[in-house]
This record gives sequence, structure tokens and C-alpha cells, in this order.
Amino acid sequence: KGLVDLLAAIRTHHNYTYRHSMMVCGYLTSFCMLLGIQGEELQRLSIAGLLHDIGKARVPPELLDKPGALNEEEWVIMRQHPEHSRQILKNSDVHEDVRDGATHHHEKMDGTGYPDGLTGAQISDFARMVAIADVFSGLTEKRAYKSSMSDEKAYEIMCSMTTHLDQDLVRVFEPVALNMA
Repeated sequence: KGLVDLLAAIRTHHNYTYRHSMMVCGYLTSFCMLLGIQGEELQRLSIAGLLHDIGKARVPPELLDKPGALNEEEWVIMRQHPEHSRQILKNSDVHEDVRDGATHHHEKMDGTGYPDGLTGAQISDFARMVAIADVFSGLTEKRAYKSSMSDEKAYEIMCSMTTHLDQDLVRVFEPVALNMA
């Protein structure tokens, strides 16, 4: 499948996930420009932002829109979306870096993330950057189960996520988060 087909799959399945993916793409593109990333690498990271949640096209919309906390069984289903992303993108024409970002954006620096339990240096810079843009977007957007928060509060929370996010990259992300770039 090509990029247009993949984006259409997200848009037609769940409009919020589609909008969230657009925001993550925008944050990643700004992050890349701040870091001086250009050309094909910039394009790959931007596409990774667009497709990072493609696996949610296989998660029931009623779960994605649930207004309250997910129960344990629902979390098991939700946590499968990165593996679904891996499977969907395996047979697509996207670059391996895009597949990596979509598959591993929920890995954590301390190894407690998913789907593969990667730790520290096992997590690519691509996946680390996607994770930062995804978390920031998730914190600042209004969702069915929570209200939005200010960019400042979201960035403060990200700075406290020392076992989750690469803090060196979080510090570099500050101008993007606080609209200083």
C-alpha cells in the first residue's frame, strides 16, 4: 500500500486518530528542522509522524473513543496497535525507518514499553523522536477521556518522564513545545 491508501485507512476508521497523526507529523517536522535534519531523512520522519498510529485502524472505534479509563482487557487490545502497525507496514512501500517509528514509539528508555520491551540504545533516534511528538500531541489535545492542557504543562510533564522519554531530545524539543522555534 502507498502513503495515500494508508492515510485513507486512518481517516476513514477514526477521524481523531487522523487529526492526531497530522499534529504529530507537524511537531516532528518542526523538531527535525530545529535539528537541521533535511532531505530524505526529514521526509521519512514526517511520514513516520503521519503513520505512527496506522495500527489503530485495527482497534475498534468504540475503544478509541471511550470516555473513561480503559480496563485491563481493553488495554491489551489498545497496546496491540504498534504490532498492528508493524504488520500493516511490513508489506507497504514505506522506508524501514518509518516502520521502526510506527512500531516502537511506545517503547520506553527503561525497557517497560511495548511491543518489544526495548531499552535505551536499542530504541532508534527515529522512534525516540516520534515518541516525543506523540506524547506532546497527546497531552495537549482534548480527547474523549481528558481535556487538553497547556503547552507549558505538557512540556513540564515530559521533562518528568525520565524513564520513558530521551531527556536529551526532550530538551532539544523545548522550542517546538513552547512555540519558540
